[in-house]
Amino acid sequence: MQELQAALKKLKKRKSPGTEGITNEMLKQLGHRAKNTLLYIFNLSWHSGKFLTKWKEVHIIHIFKKSKEKSKPDSYRPIYLLH
Repeated sequence: MQELQAALKKLKKRKSPGTEGITNEMLKQLGHRAKNTLLYIFNLSWHSGKFLTKWKEVHIIHIFKKSKEKSKPDSYRPIYLLH
């Protein structure tokens, strides 16, 4: 539980939610029962080695770097959105 609470404290505010619509602010406001449930799910996944398929998906968005040439691949930086 200490690790979960430490991780929740480190979450940055005003970040975009994933496809499930859960924001960091929502996670930071979880009550004791919800934190225990979340911890149970994470531990079950960790010990069984099984993860939701959605947790393995990623979408890559390429963001153009200012003052670079648009025709060159290195003029873009990838942003990885985990689902």
